Amino acid sequence: AYRNSDGSEARFCANGTRCAARVAVEVLGCSSSLVVATGWCEIPAQVDGAQVRLRLPAPPAPPRRLDLPGSPPVRDATWLEIGVPHVVVELEKDLGALDLPGVAPLLRRHPALGPAGANVSFFEVTDDGEVTVRSWERGVEAETLSCGSGLVAVALVVMARERRREARLRAASGDLITVEA
Repeated sequence: AYRNSDGSEARFCANGTRCAARVAVEVLGCSSSLVVATGWCEIPAQVDGAQVRLRLPAPPAPPRRLDLPGSPPVRDATWLEIGVPHVVVELEKDLGALDLPGVAPLLRRHPALGPAGANVSFFEVTDDGEVTVRSWERGVEAETLSCGSGLVAVALVVMARERRREARLRAASGDLITVEA
């Protein structure tokens, strides 16, 4: 089980799964191809030094567009589940200037999302096609430098919209990841 900083349990954490896979290989001597059991499902992983690839299943339900009355005005809010629920919101510009603590908690706990709410990831697509992302995670109740499942959620939204098979995303940490369909 994954535990958030507030002690709550999460069914899935992509970064935690990557770390578990790497520790299993480097510390426990497991094969570099392995399966990590999570509260969501079993996740095949491939570890090559610091590089860890996960093969995630398709979301259990197709992404759906959200109309969130009473929330801050947002463009293209989408809900989908990547082990845990996510709201993905596109910004046209100025992602770095976004007052995330002022906006994200309202979306994260919006009544339309049910009592558990959702993680919220805001993104913008740069001129070179790279996608920059900032995330607010439930259970942490703050911005995090990289929500792995949130990055995947954003990638799926962007790839579907732009009919791409790959997306390059930059997390708030500065790390660049690639998600492939």
